[in-house]
Amino acid sequence: MADSSSAVSANRTRASDYRTTSTRVVSHAGGAAFVLPLGIGLAAWAASVAQLNISTVGLYGLLASVSAWFFVGIALLVGGFALEISRVRPRQWVLALYIVALVIVIHATVPLLSHAPEYSWVYKHIGVARTLAANGRVSNPNNIYQDWPALFAALAGISKESGVNVFGIARWAPLAFELLNCLMLFAIFRVLSRDRRVPALGVVLFEIAAAWVGQDYLSPQAFDYVLWLGFVLIMVRWLLMAEPASTRGGAVARLQAYARRGADLPLGRDAGHTLAVVAALLIFATMVVTHQLTPYIAIAGVGALTVLDLVRPRWLLLATAMMAVGYLIPHYQLIETAYGGIFSGFNVVQNGAGRIGVPTSAAEAFTANCVRLLSVAVWLLAVGIVVRAWRAPGRVVVPAVLAFSPFVVLFAQNYGGEAIYRVFLFSAPWCSLLIASAVYRLRAAALRFAIVALGVGIALMLSLQGLYGAVAVYTFSPAEVTSGLWLYDHVPVGSTIITAADNFPLLDVANPGRYTVTKIPDDIQYGAITVNGASVASVDGFVRGLHAKHAYLLLSRSMLEYARYYNSPTGIPTLTRELRTARAWKLYYRNGDVTVYRFRH
Repeated sequence: MADSSSAVSANRTRASDYRTTSTRVVSHAGGAAFVLPLGIGLAAWAASVAQLNISTVGLYGLLASVSAWFFVGIALLVGGFALEISRVRPRQWVLALYIVALVIVIHATVPLLSHAPEYSWVYKHIGVARTLAANGRVSNPNNIYQDWPALFAALAGISKESGVNVFGIARWAPLAFELLNCLMLFAIFRVLSRDRRVPALGVVLFEIAAAWVGQDYLSPQAFDYVLWLGFVLIMVRWLLMAEPASTRGGAVARLQAYARRGADLPLGRDAGHTLAVVAALLIFATMVVTHQLTPYIAIAGVGALTVLDLVRPRWLLLATAMMAVGYLIPHYQLIETAYGGIFSGFNVVQNGAGRIGVPTSAAEAFTANCVRLLSVAVWLLAVGIVVRAWRAPGRVVVPAVLAFSPFVVLFAQNYGGEAIYRVFLFSAPWCSLLIASAVYRLRAAALRFAIVALGVGIALMLSLQGLYGAVAVYTFSPAEVTSGLWLYDHVPVGSTIITAADNFPLLDVANPGRYTVTKIPDDIQYGAITVNGASVASVDGFVRGLHAKHAYLLLSRSMLEYARYYNSPTGIPTLTRELRTARAWKLYYRNGDVTVYRFRH
């Protein structure tokens, strides 16, 4: 009888094991089916990229030049992601694959098409890293790049020890930074949300919403952005406090109690609290010596959460402020020179205006309107979600504070016209989390699927137009990169290089004593360059006024594209023609897309 019972038990065990194995097989088979659109989508995208020559891209950017296969690939990736995340219990590994695939499509397209780093200012960063690698130390303490040296020192060390060229690192930096951002944000969103679908959708929404800003190139701010996300992760994982604030003590205490109303966040973790504070301070210290603006945006978020009594210890705000200000004071003169000081005026509208009101082309206006529409939509949706939660703000208080605290920057600084872009970049993750959370509070599954598929698809097209719209302007041919390096190595020490537009890959901050770079003033470009021959005469007068022993005028394809896209400076084609017969200028160097003339006194 015992043997019979044992046999029955064994059969049941085998049946259970069989069912478990079968379930796993079916689950993996289902997962493979949901990955199929990913594979086909990536193949379609790769086919479209292989068919495109970046030199043929026009003023309306990449999307106007790619084949239909690019859009087929995007549709399959977005649709496959929407299908998987519409499941009640989506497979995290499938969602992760789709996220990585979307990041690759967004940020690997241009590096694959262009064999050189994008954006002229990246070459300045390359130059600083190469200088630090060669000298082993900061060589010019009066240079703003070298006075915030953390990224450049890291690049110098990596390049020197590994033998990897900084140009290669710079080319793929956007993809690397965005993958790190995704990893950090997924971890943060998992802490701030109990629905396992929200973190994945939030990350995708962020990648789409913020892609157009284009601040993930090899730069101190991109490196600091990753550090900032690490700081926020520590803060929300270990430093948020669940103890309710007392309603006694006035308006502040009542505000603190109101902010916690309806909170369902897993707050109040004490384990590892001291180590978390130490780690946060170390990360913040690195942020301070990396970039000028990012630490203050972080302080704005920490400060708001501290006032609401959501972050402990309270002295963390004081410690971070002391570090930031303590480093700023001895370097303030550089900030004064570069940005006109800490305060550029308290006009919020002017500080947030960006490039509004400057000359532009129809192509640039179209691209700008696309990103404005996307940005305003993201902010309005986030505001609507926060307002809707006014009865129980605790559900949204942390992402809401982090989303709107960066606006403090606009009260003091325009950051060279880029303040509004930085504000959106630092606001976008938390707006994305708010939107993702709202989507999964909707009960109708079909509605959720439609919102995800259509919303993500439309937003991605708008953002890609913003990111790819100026590709013809900010990518450089091999001849241009080679010419920039040749000039750095061959022009006489102390020379002055004059450019027709601020758009050429020069290492001009690598060793400022080698040569200086200046641009032909805008008043000459707008007023005096005409077809009657006055252009060269005006430029001659400007160059003589520089009193430079050696002066060289630089013209290139990228400058002409810049002028066409921004409709300024308008005189480059005329100047190019007239220099060929000008007596005061002699051809010094020519390499495909680049021509350099030497001034004869």
